[in-house]
Amino acid sequence: MSLNQSLVSFQQRANLNLRVQRIATGWSQKLVVECCDTDQRYCIEIRDGRLSDVQVKPIVENDGCLLIRGQEDLLTRIFNGAHHPLTAYNDGELEVYGEQRDQVKLDAISLVMWGA
Repeated sequence: MSLNQSLVSFQQRANLNLRVQRIATGWSQKLVVECCDTDQRYCIEIRDGRLSDVQVKPIVENDGCLLIRGQEDLLTRIFNGAHHPLTAYNDGELEVYGEQRDQVKLDAISLVMWGA
């Protein structure tokens, strides 16, 4: 499964999850997933409690998004549910950049989607 396919699958699962929808209600943000080894970059827009379609995004520095960065293989495993993002973050394999409020929302969604 490719990273794009994993992101689409994640987007679909998140949009079917009522708890994720409640967490994301009233939250508008761009979630950007960036591969540090291949320079691939994908964007999922969060709006009105839903995650939009996954799109390839050109690299633009400091555009106010919530950025998740890691190796493509790791990101693929995370978004298809095979690897817990907290484990990757604690091991220094996953980087997350953005406003504190956005990171808290992302943490809450991670707990719902992957568990503690």
